[in-house]
Amino acid sequence: MSDKQKGLIDSVTTLFPKACHRFCVKHLYNNFKGEFKGLVMKDILWKAARASIAPHFKRAMEETKAVNVKAYDWLCERPPVHWRNGTDLWSETDDLVMLPLNVKKRSGRPKKARRREPEEVQDPTKLSKRGVKMRRSACGKVAHNKRGCKKV
Repeated sequence: MSDKQKGLIDSVTTLFPKACHRFCVKHLYNNFKGEFKGLVMKDILWKAARASIAPHFKRAMEETKAVNVKAYDWLCERPPVHWRNGTDLWSETDDLVMLPLNVKKRSGRPKKARRREPEEVQDPTKLSKRGVKMRRSACGKVAHNKRGCKKV
């Protein structure tokens, strides 16, 4: 799986001739939203990407065409075999069975949450302090704290 880095597709094909190469749909969407904005277009793209059987994929693509023909053409330029989910696209192989890695839980504090995209839904239970001016309760003035307050 990649973000279409130059030379990576050819290298993977050379080193692993039987490997199936896929693109990350999140990165595909980041390129897609540059031209086709809106929540409707995002939902349709992800519906097409998550389709696991051909009829669901065709239905999502027809829905895309009904909403925006240019978006439909843009998606058709990228072969769906590279970004669409689908077990019907997988071919049988005689290679060894791949087992999942034995992942251990890491010690220590977990990493911070990732940065969210501007159009992603924020937590509705959390209030933002953006744009709010904080006041010191003792004197009522803005932009200083107890240590910087002249009125003690």
